[in-house]
This record gives sequence, structure tokens and C-alpha cells, in this order.
Amino acid sequence: MDIQERARLIEKLLTPFLAAEGLIPWGIDLSSAGHRELLRIFIDLSPEARAVSDQPGREAGVTVDHCAAVSRHAGYLLEVEDVMPGPYQLEVSSPGIERRFFSPGQLAGYAGREIAVTLAVPRQGRRKFRGVLTGVSGESFTMMADPGPKQTAVDFVWSEVKKARLVHRFPGETDDHGTEHSHGPAEVTS
Repeated sequence: MDIQERARLIEKLLTPFLAAEGLIPWGIDLSSAGHRELLRIFIDLSPEARAVSDQPGREAGVTVDHCAAVSRHAGYLLEVEDVMPGPYQLEVSSPGIERRFFSPGQLAGYAGREIAVTLAVPRQGRRKFRGVLTGVSGESFTMMADPGPKQTAVDFVWSEVKKARLVHRFPGETDDHGTEHSHGPAEVTS
């Protein structure tokens, strides 16, 4: 079983437990860490749990207790199901404010926000792009790359992407060129 198949299996095995906890799997990352594998499980609140947590007096996000519960359950589940072939290190966390995107469907909720994209194969000698996500349609998305006077619309197909993540900006924060971003209207199509 290759890494992608194991990641899908781990997600499938964890999903019922996560749903019972008001969580969803955001992504699974398997990589090598010396003589063992590193398994990172990213979890987020389900839309239903997020709606409840938006009420005053409720926490609005994944907590340390969520991560600890998922870590205990995942460790047990991985041993019982014998998914990991050798020694491994397990990490469970929220995706964070500069969350990595694991599928094109995750991008839709972030239209109008700044993202950073690294391609698997360079396009016109370039692998890294940064700009505002302006549209998502199925397996494709568009961004206004290189904010500023040289900005240009760039279309991507998800299969080209090695890594994509959200770029967080605090209110009033400027980019590397000293310009403040005003994220205009965005278009999301299914």
C-alpha cells in the first residue's frame, strides 16, 4: 500500500470518531522522519460544530483537548488496524491560521484571501506563486498572482500543485512591497 492509499485509509478510519466529536479531517500528511515515518493528522471543527461555537461564551476552534482525544484514538486505531508498517511519530493539530490545503474543495471557502502555491513542476521556470484566490471551479482555481503593479491572473489545475496554503494577514498588515491588500469580490463556482 503506497503513502496516498494509507493516508486515505487513515482518514476513512478516523472519520466516524471525528464526526462524533464534532470534527472533520482536514488532511493527512505522511512523510519520512529519519528511521521512522511522521504521521500528521490535521483536524478542524465541522460546520455544525463551528455554528455552535460561534455563540458567545463558546470556544471557536480546535482545542488541545480535541487534539489529545484524537491522538489517543488514532494511536489505538492504528495499532489495531496495523496501518503503519513500522515505527512512526504521530502529531495531531488544527490546520492553523496559515492552513495547508489538501484538496481543491477546501479552497472554495477562502476565495478573496491570499494564498501561496508551490507547483510540482515549474511553469515558465517558476514553481512558487503568491496572490489572491479569485475563483474555484471543480479541480481548477484562479489567483491574481504577484499583488501590485505586475499582478496577473493565473489558472491552476489541482494536479499541478505540490503544496498550497493560506497566507494570513492581520488587519492593516502590508505585504513585502508595503501595499495593503484589499481583497475584492471573488467568484466560486461548482
